[in-house]
Amino acid sequence: MRYVKVSTVHQPDAGQCSDGHCAYPDFLGYTDETTAREYAFKALDEGILRKGLIRVSFPEGSGYSFRFVRMGLVGYNLTKTQDQPQEAQHV
Repeated sequence: MRYVKVSTVHQPDAGQCSDGHCAYPDFLGYTDETTAREYAFKALDEGILRKGLIRVSFPEGSGYSFRFVRMGLVGYNLTKTQDQPQEAQHV
């Protein structure tokens, strides 16, 4: 079984930082940005994180990095940190 790895760096305030890691089974084998965002939202929905960085790594080595900010109680805003910034919202 192949797994997609998701790493988070929670940075709620200046000088504070905590790391988290999780893995999800890779059933479909997609490695595009949309799939990376889905895994990022899944990981963020499982925790109570306010802001920081998240990295989604696919089994063959590619991946995407995003900045995240909690938007109220029910969603997150992701901004891609490589290439040109692109935003997505999940509510």
